[in-house]
Amino acid sequence: PEPAPAAAGAPQVLPFGPEMSRPQLLSGSEPVPSREALLAGVEGVMIAKCTITTAGTLENCRIIKGLPHMDRPLLDALATRRYAPVLYKGKPVAVEYVFNVRLVRK
Repeated sequence: PEPAPAAAGAPQVLPFGPEMSRPQLLSGSEPVPSREALLAGVEGVMIAKCTITTAGTLENCRIIKGLPHMDRPLLDALATRRYAPVLYKGKPVAVEYVFNVRLVRK
């Protein structure tokens, strides 16, 4: 069976590659540790994969590697972020991008 054709007008999401411009953060926040995470002394690296749209917003974010009590704060922080559109061959494209976020106890 052949794959179904993509819906007309639906932007194609590309995997991020070296020939693309690096995402540049324009605005947004860092994850704020939950009370439970603070009490437990949670620290380490969290990994999430999101689609950076041609408008620079993040969609379809999912946790690949989380930390205890920190999945929701990470997703909430990613939802506030806005990036300069990623360029490929001079044109903005939607890309799948992996974010590494380090949480350090203070």
